[in-house]
Order: sequence, then C-alpha cells, then structure tokens
Amino acid sequence: MDYAMATLNDSEMSDMWKEFIRQMQHTAHVHPLLSGYASRLMYDKGEIAPEAMQHTLSFYSSVGNSPSDMAYWFEGFLRSSGSILLMDDKLWNLINTWVCGLEEETFMELLPILRRTFSEFTSPERRKLDEKAKYYQSTDTTVAVPVATGYHAEDASQVVPLVCRLLGIKTE
Repeated sequence: MDYAMATLNDSEMSDMWKEFIRQMQHTAHVHPLLSGYASRLMYDKGEIAPEAMQHTLSFYSSVGNSPSDMAYWFEGFLRSSGSILLMDDKLWNLINTWVCGLEEETFMELLPILRRTFSEFTSPERRKLDEKAKYYQSTDTTVAVPVATGYHAEDASQVVPLVCRLLGIKTE
C-alpha cells in the first residue's frame, strides 16, 4: 500500500496515509509486527527523528514487553532490510548505535529475537552486513563509529563468534 500511495503522488492522500501509519505505530491494540513496520515506514519518510527512533527502539526492547512482542516488533521494523541496511548508512547507524548501547544482559535476552530477524536476510546480505559491522566508519560525525586500526586477538575471539551467531553465519 505504501508503494501504491507513493506512486499515486497525491499529497492529500499521502497525508491521510501517513496519519494512518502514525496511528498504527502508536495504538496499543495493533499487533507489534505492524507497529514495528509502521515505525520503520515513518522513519524512512523522515517523520521520526533518529533520536526519537532510538527512544522507540529502547522502549520496544525494554523488560516490560514480552519476548514475543519484541520479536514481532523487530521483525516488522527490520522486515526486508538486509539490502537497505547495507545502503542506508543512517538506518545502519541507528541500529548499530542502539545495539552497541544495549547492556550485556539485555543484549543476551534479545539475541535470539535479533538472530531470528536477521536469519530472514539472504546469505550474501548477512555476509556483507558482517563485513560492514567489522569495517564500518560513519560519515555522520554526530554518531560516528570508529574503525579499529588493530585488534586484540583475545577480545576478538569472544566477540566474533557472537556476531556470527547473531547474523546466522556458520563458522568452521
């Protein structure tokens, strides 16, 4: 429907569609899958600032939400996003900053949910996302992620298997 509305290119209908999406995003009785997808659509349209989206990501990953609701929300938010995460540095930075900011306990609780979501991406997308996670350097100076010039083998031996599990990459 979103594609059809964009193709129609009618400002009045587009405004009505955005308002409908906004309602789906904020209504308590909407399934989390649809709420997550609505949040993503609003973010893609520039209707949600990155700071507000960061707050929304934190809200949906909070302890008060059931794991199934979290799983559905993230599945909706990241739906068909493998290629988009590779090309859209702002979305990549948003997700990367949020994941890096999670406390260890929260991250471990969300890991199966995130893994399930990432498992829907194609193998080439997951492989390229893995490479991007290793070597990414943001061009946005407000949320820059520095690229390491060296690494500590002991630290890497603990982190790399976890990232591979998250992305569903088999290591040998």
